[in-house]
Amino acid sequence: MKMITIIPAAGKGSRMKLNIPKILIKIGKKRIIDLLIDKIKNVSHKIIFVVNKKYKNQIKDYLDQNYKNKINYSITLQNKQLGMFDAVYCASSHIKNYKKIMILWGDHIGVQKKTINEICRKKSKPQSLILPLVLKKKPYVEYKFYKNKLIKINEAREGDICNKSGYSDLGTFIFFSKNFSKFLIKFKKKKNLGKITKEQNFLPFIFYLSKNKWIIKKFIFKNRIQSDGINLKKDIKKFKTIYK
Repeated sequence: MKMITIIPAAGKGSRMKLNIPKILIKIGKKRIIDLLIDKIKNVSHKIIFVVNKKYKNQIKDYLDQNYKNKINYSITLQNKQLGMFDAVYCASSHIKNYKKIMILWGDHIGVQKKTINEICRKKSKPQSLILPLVLKKKPYVEYKFYKNKLIKINEAREGDICNKSGYSDLGTFIFFSKNFSKFLIKFKKKKNLGKITKEQNFLPFIFYLSKNKWIIKKFIFKNRIQSDGINLKKDIKKFKTIYK
């Protein structure tokens, strides 16, 4: 089954006071975009990069110079940064012919290539989600289950209180559905905004699918670094050491 991958990459790196998009930050000898492509190029039929208008040409030029005729990719715009769900929604026109959709956060380089290969080999029924997780201390995001059923997702950025230890995602999600874009449209209409950010976040969409009889299949991995991404300058230093 062919898979398409959506990479939301509209981040400006403003918290790190950068003059380049986050996805072009250099980690050792490679940039974040190179590391992400390397993780998925052998399992994804097409890659959609969701970027902001300011950096569209810069990212497009980089892709054309380094990956033209090597991978199948397209660029789509997120005109306003209205949240991760909105970023995914901006790519919805590209996924109509796919039944397998992977979403990989554009700043999330902690997830390992072998983990992506492993979850991509998993087979699943229609209207299901492959959700890789790690058990982490002081999670920023926490998934709570009862008898293997997803019952809540806590987000510290929205004021939720997470437990001292809990399951966090790897910034990587694989959905199986021929009607995925329709579910995106239905949730978009709900205008479900975060309590603090006032953004339409992506994780409530996962909980929405769970309540609408989707199968959420969790897979637990041990390496906790896989739940980490690039948010602060100290993260750049950390991953430079890891990728060295």
